[in-house]
Amino acid sequence: MPVGTQGQVDARTAIVDWAVSQVGKPYIWGGTGPSGFDCSGLCYASYRANGLSIPRVAAAQQAAGTPIQANQLQPADLCFEGTPAHHVVMFIGGGNVVAADTYAYPIRTRAFQASEFTGGFRRMTGISGTGAGANTTGPVPSWVPGSSSIDGIYHVAEGVDAVAKHLTSKNWWERIGKMGLAIMLIALALVFINRKKLEQAGKTAGKAALVAAK
Repeated sequence: MPVGTQGQVDARTAIVDWAVSQVGKPYIWGGTGPSGFDCSGLCYASYRANGLSIPRVAAAQQAAGTPIQANQLQPADLCFEGTPAHHVVMFIGGGNVVAADTYAYPIRTRAFQASEFTGGFRRMTGISGTGAGANTTGPVPSWVPGSSSIDGIYHVAEGVDAVAKHLTSKNWWERIGKMGLAIMLIALALVFINRKKLEQAGKTAGKAALVAAK
């Protein structure tokens, strides 16, 4: 093994492990943790937790990274939808990614599908092309989320993408259907339980109407 390669492997693994440790937390637009994340916030926080600074929003991450092909992906590389990107996930190896996709799902790991990522794949600055790790020997530069109007526009695009995916999610519509069915059953139960009261109220109203008609 070449000198330094083990450290690079360990660093890349650490980035992925940190991201995967967030699985189960909710999608929160604008979130960079600890309670929840949006898509680029998860990637941003995972790198920052391991001594690397990358841009905050997906489009800026896409612009900052080095383009690679799908067959070159290694753990901690990023996968983008759209150009400029409106969504990003992290490749974790084994044919899977870790993602903060939409309000319909918590942070999760899921299968990698190359065709999904129309914005291509990037290896971020400080990640070795062959050693699969991060160079954390230098100081971490500061980067302020939303520091420009362009970043703000791109961040809004991420939020719109998450909402759109939420509204078109089969999982979400199944929840809505189940909720509607539950409400209907509760309403029917209340009607059944109170039918005598309703019948009595109807009779009383009918008598009052007859009296008023005389």
